[in-house]
Amino acid sequence: MRTFRRLRLPEPIPEFEAAYYPYAGIRHSIHLKEGRIRVKISDLLQEASPVILEAVAEILLCRLFRIRISREARACYREFLSRPHVQQRAQQLRRLRGRKQFAPPRGQTYDLEEIFRRLKKRFFSNRLTDVRIGWSERRSRKVLGHFDPAHRVIVISRLLDSPRTPQLALEFLVYHEMLHLRYPPTERGGRRQVHSREFRQAERRFPQAAEARRRLKRTC
Repeated sequence: MRTFRRLRLPEPIPEFEAAYYPYAGIRHSIHLKEGRIRVKISDLLQEASPVILEAVAEILLCRLFRIRISREARACYREFLSRPHVQQRAQQLRRLRGRKQFAPPRGQTYDLEEIFRRLKKRFFSNRLTDVRIGWSERRSRKVLGHFDPAHRVIVISRLLDSPRTPQLALEFLVYHEMLHLRYPPTERGGRRQVHSREFRQAERRFPQAAEARRRLKRTC
């Protein structure tokens, strides 16, 4: 309620019902129904400081009422999320509580496992272990590929399992996702950096990287 008053949101102040919830990772939800605001906060925040909890409260209320979130609240919560022990605990929760859904690597046109093994030998000296790869269940154009560190899975959009997809483009995409294992996110200037300078340098070492990127864009 203190945050509600501080933000000068429309009155009367609704009833609040808030609880920690065992989400598979760090996420929160807020809903307004029949004059009551229901909030679920990830139980990972049970030991968070009051300052962090107030920042989360501001972010959720601002999203609910569609007003601007302050830079201070964003920075405070971003700093909390970037802490190594928080990231580690979030991945543990995702492994324990979440399911990673993806299709087998052998598709109608391409076998991702074969591509993965070939790239691992060529660029990583076969050092990438305990990693799975597969096709997405949906033909996503928005997300062509991603690496899930909690489940150690590389997922490639099924949209690319097509004769129209150049092999060079697909191999470059798989290589890009493999680099996320070699160069995990870092912190720089208080910001989480997913693609570090070392990451980009390694990405450019892929033969015909620029051409592969262009072909990938044309394919999608």
